[in-house]
Amino acid sequence: MPKNSSVRLHGMRRVNVAVAATLLGCSTSYVYKLVARGDLDAIRIGSRKGLQVTEASIMRYLERVGGRRD
Repeated sequence: MPKNSSVRLHGMRRVNVAVAATLLGCSTSYVYKLVARGDLDAIRIGSRKGLQVTEASIMRYLERVGGRRD
């Protein structure tokens, strides 16, 4: 992960949607789909900054699906 690509807020490390997509090996639109169906936890930061996805939810998702996309 590139330096300064994650941010810590209230003890949770989080990344933007583009970084989440890179970590998951998918598109940003697929990350939004995973958030919408509850597979990833995300926090909306303002109206312009977009979503921040928690790294813990990314790791849980990868463990659950075993590296395959649904």
